[in-house]
Amino acid sequence: LVYLGADVPTTDLVSAIEATRAEAVVLAATSDSGRSSLVRASRSIVAARGPKLFIGGPAVGPELDLAAGIRL
Repeated sequence: LVYLGADVPTTDLVSAIEATRAEAVVLAATSDSGRSSLVRASRSIVAARGPKLFIGGPAVGPELDLAAGIRL
């Protein structure tokens, strides 16, 4: 388990995923601005055919799958 903290830039997140050979990633958003970051990060992880992706938090709703281009 590796905890990277809050507000991790997407490029750093992707680098950490590659460096640790992560099998899964958990992202959470608690605000609208956090949701925007989560969408960007999710798109990058999915585009890279990265590890399993789990998302959640108060700012995550059914509309997120459309914004991120992923299916929840």
